[in-house]
Formats: sequence, structure tokens, C-alpha cells
Amino acid sequence: MVARLRMQRGVVCELSYTLALPDSSRPQREKTKAMTNPFLRIAVAAVVLLTGTSARGDDPYDPGTFRLTPQIDLHLQAVPLEVAPRFSTAFAEGTTLRLPPGFQVNVFASAAGLGYPRELVMGPDGVLYVADASGGGQRESKGSRVLALPDRDGDGVADEIVVVADSLSMCYSIDFHDGDLYAAETHQVVKLLDLDGDGFRETHVVVVPDIPDVPPGAFHTSRNMIIDAANDRLFVQVGSPCDLCRQQEAVIGYTTEPLPRNSEYGTILVANLDGSGRRVWASGIRNVVGLDLHPDTGELWATHNHLDLMGSELPPEWIDIVRDGDFMGYPLVYGWRAWVDFNLPEYQKILPITRTDSLMVANHKRPAALVNAHLAPMAIHFYQGDLLPPEYHHAGFVAIRGGRTAGNLATVPGFKVIALFGSPDGSDTRIADFLTGFQSSDAVWGKPVGIAEDGQGNLYVSTNNGAAIYRISFSPLLATWEHNLPESVLSGATLEIAGTVHILRLGEGAGAPELSLDLSGLGGPASVPLVAVGDSSYQFASHLVVDVPNGLHEVQIRIVQGQYSNRLVGGVAVLPTADVVALIDGPAPGWRFEHSTFASIEPRQREVVFAGEVATSITGTSSGIAGWRAELVASEPVSTVGYKSLRFAFHPGDAQFDGHSLSLAINNPSQSLENGRGYGQFQLPSVPVDLLSPRPDGRLWLDVERKEWQIVEVPLEVLQVVEPMERVRLFGNTRGTFYIDEMRLITSAAPSITAVGDEPLPLAFDLGQSFPNPFNSSSVIPFRTDLDGDVRLEIFDIMGRQVVTVLADFLAAGSHRATWHGRDDKGRPVASGVYVYRLQAPTVDGWTQATHKLALLR
Repeated sequence: MVARLRMQRGVVCELSYTLALPDSSRPQREKTKAMTNPFLRIAVAAVVLLTGTSARGDDPYDPGTFRLTPQIDLHLQAVPLEVAPRFSTAFAEGTTLRLPPGFQVNVFASAAGLGYPRELVMGPDGVLYVADASGGGQRESKGSRVLALPDRDGDGVADEIVVVADSLSMCYSIDFHDGDLYAAETHQVVKLLDLDGDGFRETHVVVVPDIPDVPPGAFHTSRNMIIDAANDRLFVQVGSPCDLCRQQEAVIGYTTEPLPRNSEYGTILVANLDGSGRRVWASGIRNVVGLDLHPDTGELWATHNHLDLMGSELPPEWIDIVRDGDFMGYPLVYGWRAWVDFNLPEYQKILPITRTDSLMVANHKRPAALVNAHLAPMAIHFYQGDLLPPEYHHAGFVAIRGGRTAGNLATVPGFKVIALFGSPDGSDTRIADFLTGFQSSDAVWGKPVGIAEDGQGNLYVSTNNGAAIYRISFSPLLATWEHNLPESVLSGATLEIAGTVHILRLGEGAGAPELSLDLSGLGGPASVPLVAVGDSSYQFASHLVVDVPNGLHEVQIRIVQGQYSNRLVGGVAVLPTADVVALIDGPAPGWRFEHSTFASIEPRQREVVFAGEVATSITGTSSGIAGWRAELVASEPVSTVGYKSLRFAFHPGDAQFDGHSLSLAINNPSQSLENGRGYGQFQLPSVPVDLLSPRPDGRLWLDVERKEWQIVEVPLEVLQVVEPMERVRLFGNTRGTFYIDEMRLITSAAPSITAVGDEPLPLAFDLGQSFPNPFNSSSVIPFRTDLDGDVRLEIFDIMGRQVVTVLADFLAAGSHRATWHGRDDKGRPVASGVYVYRLQAPTVDGWTQATHKLALLR
């Protein structure tokens, strides 16, 4: 194992670790934003000696870094929100939400009487119960209640709101055990009893007393709880009272005002149901919100809200298994052992880092899932019913209360429910948007917080912005299909499509279903009837030429049975056949320049030219406080599906680079945000690439000492482009003039580098990222060789064992593609997981190899 300290302008700015694995097992990319400072140097040796490999088999990145969990597409569509007449004044006519095909949503309850609804639980009587956290966060507040929402007629709408308990202090979480109702208050857990049988639980029996509470101004006053019935115990979380502080030196909020020492701050506690055996289950927690037990393993899962002051991009929020004795990272690290930025004045109170700290960090495990910073994941619920399609069985649903809007730090859309798919042990995790649509521009009318499930398998979601509870159901129509749709195809290709649909469930008394195939997403016919072949099965076959631009496109099966309908949706990535040119002899058609006050641009100067007759000059005149920016803006958004990199020619000119910055980013113009401390924060674009720093492979993006034209190629994966691309942004604080030309998006299946002017650029050895990735049946691996010769392409598992040789042949120099179908050298399907592909080929510098990773999902 190797520890890396990266120095930038004399300051330690990155600490990461790389395990000593074979070359073929090196990660294809790190999203490394771990920040440290000289105070941490003494801790490095201890961490390096103690850092081990992950116990998980799907390890795609190194300790000291993090990577957001991959997302999959559930093909959300607008679904009308069904609103009972008595709730109609609270919702605009025609309101919709977005859900996967086959799902419906209606308002279950909406009234001022809901108060401040938070977590939900379905009672043993089949009634939905709500924790109303009204009244403030101190033990004296006594304004919280527990509400019951019976639906006696089964119409999917609550008949009334019944108060079953009150005089509670910040009651955020409730649960049942053997018919008894438990409630977590800010300072204790109580059992609520109805001794006189009138339906109101007037007796509060303290089960877990003296949970550390906090004064006004301190953070995280809610106490979330779940009962582990199989082991007759309960878990309750105790958040940190501050943004970042050591729990033995706790302070109030962002201040330095101390609180009495208490070892239970920043922990999850466990106790028997009578309160005995109380102890710390896990530590290193800022604020856990959601808790649930996985139905397969019984293990405790939690969602976590992380610290505030490291900007809009950091740190990611985790969703993870929490085991006995776990240290979850706070206040030292985030992601997977990535150090908090202790250069921030507010965070230097954590220093110095001790040997004990290093030992704890060495035991910090990689989270099962990471989502974007400041999204504030709330409740988590593992689905146990059978109403939804089979792929949702034991999937996790997570309420997301945060998101991008004025005054919030988050940079991505939120205010939604996401689905969490993966193995019960937390490996192979993927996430997907499940319920969205609560935001229109900056107006947010719903912030999901609680999730529950009834005995029929319907889901319930509470929101505390516009207090309401929504009921999510699924169509009576349930079907599966088998098909030969490719995961990706070149635009203009000819497809022969065939498949079979199996009807698993129909609506009662609604007649025979009608099924049709919609190929309009690929430029084909919109309705091709399916043919019944018996046994509730239907078949289709069609021929078409793909006549749509690159991007993600859908093929649909429409199923209609009387008043019921559903869709089966398959996604196909249509790949481009040519580069997108943004800059060539000035802005290409459909592109224009925009720039800030401290930048000037000559789009078509003739003094320093790369090829053709003109090139673009950018002159920075930084004020010393604000930098400059220059943006190449597309008149229409450009899909990046099927493109691998952004390439351009660069000449350093007379610009001054020493001690300055020059970065490249895609999308995300600057914006001012509130950072939680009452004043604005200047937000840089998400995942900018510092062109003056080394690339992940150690080479330079730019050699500013070479006063000549050079080619810069930045993988879109490094830039983390979010579809679609709207602008290319150069920004920094350099002074003087530099030049750019020939900026283009390079296709994954591109031919050799395009000739520019009269002299072609030389071919370059390159191994591209496979697509699609992750994949299910096959993945295309693009590569380029710069010499004729023997080429070898092999697949290895994550342990470095060879799986199959995909290609071993003599190839001419140029661009090539090979396909791996997820099978080993004996033709047997291999298991889901992360694999490494390695290319070996001759180059002008001798025999060269390159590796990347790809993920197979069965």
C-alpha cells in the first residue's frame, strides 16, 4: 500500500491511499477531494500502516477518496396527482408528480392538523401513525403529538386525523412492538399506554431516560428510533450538537460555546426494551436521521446528514449499514477515510490529529452508498410487500429532503424519494430517482421526510413543506418481458427487434389486454401490435433503421386493459458517428463566447494560429480578488452520450501561470449561495479540472513551459458531466494571453484523431471507457493504437485473476472496438461485480498497457 500526499504550491492538499494491487486492478478514476494540512502529517504513518483492503468485493475506489453511487434510470413519467375534493384547495389543478411506469399517487392526508409531520409507521391495526414534531426542540416544549390516520373504507384517503398522544418533546420517531407504541423524544424514549381504553395514550412510561439534550441554538435535537423485535432491543440515535466538533468537547452549533461533556453525543445507542443494557452501538456520527433493519439480514441501516462548511460539493451524504462498534467517520473523515478540510478556521478546533484518531480512521469502512452533498437523506424503508414489480423486493426507499434551490448549498436537484438497489450486505449498490416533481424552479412544495408501507404493499410518503402525506400504489397490471434490445447502437444502424411479454397480473373484470410496441423513440413506428401466443404471453418482431440523434432513448411496450394501463420500458443509448465541434477558426455554428469583466476574448485572431487561418485568444486581467471566466456556450443543449472526452489545442502565449490557477468545467455557471453562516459563498462549477495540476496518471494536462501548441484531452468521466452539456467553462486568475483552438467532443467510437489544416495529428495509443457501464449483457470497449502490431485485450476480476481474453490479434494502427459479453474463457456467464480490462499494444515508446474498470449487473 502506498500513501500519497499531493503538494500544490507548497501546501499539502490531498491525502489518499492506493493498495499495492496488480496494475490491472488500479481504479479507472478517483474523485479525490480529501483535504488536509501540515498538522496531519504526523498522523499519516499510523493511518498508512493500519489501512487495509475493503472486505467488500465490489471495491471501485481507494481509501482517502470517495465516489458517488452509480445511478440507474427508472424511466420516470409525469403522473397526475389524485386529490380528494376536501383537499383540492391545497393543490393546483393539474398537479403532477413523476414516478416509474405503472405507479399512481394520491393525497392520503393534507391539513393543518398534521402539524409538522415527520416519520411514519404502520400500526398493527392497519392504521398509519404519524410523528408530529411540532413545538420546538427542547424538553420543555411539549408541543409534539402522535397522530393516527385511519382509512376505514379503504379508499386510499385518510378519514380523519386522530390525536392518540400529546405533550411530547420534539417527537420525531415512533415504532410499535407487541401492540405497544414507543416514541423518541429529544431527551428520552417513552412507551405510550392507553390504560383506560379510550384510544388516547395518556400514560408515558420512560424506557430510555436522560438522553443528552441541548439548549437553544444547538443542532440536531431529534432522536430517531427503531425497534429490533427479533432481539428485543431498540436503537436510538443522538446527533452531534454542532456542525463539527469532538464529542468530548462539544459546542453549540457553529459557535465555540461549550456544552457539558457527554460520551453519547454523535452516537447510535442500543438498549433492551426495558431500558437495561444501554450502551453505545456506533460512534462517529454527525446526525443520523433514517433507521431501518434489512429484512434479509436484520442489520441496521442508517442515513446521515453531514457537515456544512466545506462548500457545495463536499462532503457526500452516506447511506450505510451500521454495525456494533463501527466508527462512521465524523468529525475526522468523510467518504471513505477522506480527511475533513482542517484548513477552515471553524474546523481547526479538531486539531491536532492523534494516534487514537488515526486508529479510528483506519477502521472506517467504505459506505454502501454515497449521494451528493447537502441532499439531507431522511427516512429509509426496505420494501417487503409484493404489490410492486419483483425488482423492488427488499429494495430500499430513501426520502431526500434537500436539493438545489435558493438558499440551499446542494448543487443537484433533490426533494424526492430515491430507490436503493443492491445486495443485502451493501455491495453492488445502485440508486435511482423514484418519486420526483416537488419542485418547480425555486418553488418547492414538498420535502419528503417519512416513508411507510401498508399490508397491501402501498407506500406512504410524508412531506413537511406543505404538510401532506402521499399514497403510492401500483397498477393491477403486472408484466415482465424478454427482448434482444441492444444497450447501445450507432445512429443510422439497422435493428431487428424481437421479444416476448409475459402477463403476471391483470385487473379484475376489465377484459382482455391489448399490447403494442412503441419504437418512435428510435425513429420507428409508434404502435406495433403484439401477437398472443398463449399462456398469457405475447410476442413482437420489428425491423427499423435508427433515425434519431445520439442520446438515451426509450422503447416501450404499452399494456391497456379497460381503465388500467402500464408500460414496460427499455433504454437504448444511441451513439454518435461524428465529433461535436465547438471551436474551429472561431466558434462553430451554434456556439458563442461569454466572458466576465476580467477576461477579454478575440475569437478570431490571426497572430498565433494552430491550423487554418485563425484561433481564439483569451486574456485574463485578474483583479486579485475575483478571477476571470470565459465560456463557450451552445445555443442548444448537446447530449454527451457516446462521447468520451473534450479535446482542444492550447498555446500558453505570454500568460503568467506560476502561482495562479486555470481550470476547466462543464455547465454550472457561477451562483451565490448561503453557506449557513449568514453570508454568501462563491460556488465554483461542479468537479472542475485544474489544468495546472497533474492528471490522475501523473502526467501534466498542460506544459506551460512549452511555448507551442499542444493537444489537451480531458475525459468526460473526470469532468463528471451531467447530461446534457450546455457550456464549456475556462476560469482562473492567470494574467496575460493564451490561445485555444479546435475544441470538440470526441466520440467513443471515433476514428483516428481528425486532421487539422494540412498536417494530420499523429495517432495516439488510448484505451477508452467501456459503454454502457454498468452493463447487463454486453459492453463495447473502444481503443486506439498508434502502430501496426499484436494487440491483446483481457478481462480480470477484482482480485487480478484472468477471466477471459477478448482479443489477441494483429491489428493495423487506428481506432478499434471489441465487445465483452460477460462470459469467461469457457463461455460461462460470470457473476455481477467490478472487472478490469487491460489493453496491451506496441507504441512508439515500446510495449504499452492501459487498464480501466467496468461493472457487470446481472
